Amino acid sequence: MLFNENWPRWLRVSTQSYLKTVAEGIEYLDAIFISGFSRKGGNWEDARLRAEIRVTGPFTVKKQPNYWSGRMFTNVALALKLGEVGDVNDIDRAAGVFHQALDSGIPMYKLGDSVCDDGSLIGCLSTVAENASPVRTIDLGEVDVVDQQRQALVTATYFIELKN
Repeated sequence: MLFNENWPRWLRVSTQSYLKTVAEGIEYLDAIFISGFSRKGGNWEDARLRAEIRVTGPFTVKKQPNYWSGRMFTNVALALKLGEVGDVNDIDRAAGVFHQALDSGIPMYKLGDSVCDDGSLIGCLSTVAENASPVRTIDLGEVDVVDQQRQALVTATYFIELKN
């Protein structure tokens, strides 16, 4: 059998949905952006603390007939405007929440609005250690001294097995 053309979409949408739910639970996070969608509207530019969710992959290898293994890469970019009312440690707290969320398996479902999108489970992303750890929090510091913006990145590498 051939690679299922829906797998990339299901993996991306499942991961984005999971992380969006995590982000919505962070009360001090002002704006959430999912890469690939428009930033227009909402409060993205005015947000004190914002998160951008990015998903890359899958990168797959056919191992046997009807069986593929793959990698997915996910990161959440956080940006905090310094000098505004609020706790400067909110970015670290948010990074910790995302780190914890990315450190667990993420279930993959057939999500979407096509006939084949029945919401059933197709697998689970499991963390993979690469370069010392599968989930990393990186403090990028104050990247813009004029606008006083601090950034952080939480990144994870995952493995998944796919079967037709």
